[in-house]
Amino acid sequence: HVPGAFSLNEDHWNELLPQFLPNWSPGKKVIVYCSAESCNAARDVAKRLRDEAQLTEVFVLQGGWEGWLKSRK
Repeated sequence: HVPGAFSLNEDHWNELLPQFLPNWSPGKKVIVYCSAESCNAARDVAKRLRDEAQLTEVFVLQGGWEGWLKSRK
């Protein structure tokens, strides 16, 4: 995981969201990512964060984990 990342996925949404929210504060951006760019799960999680948790500063990391690793080289 990206340093400081918090695992939040749809399979365990109801368990993980209550653990995530206390770590978030208003004005803090949330960057969601998958293992690869071809994965759509990050978009789904981002939508749920916007719709259900009412977070507005939610973004999907282009390229996912693979893209993040490549940008670090």
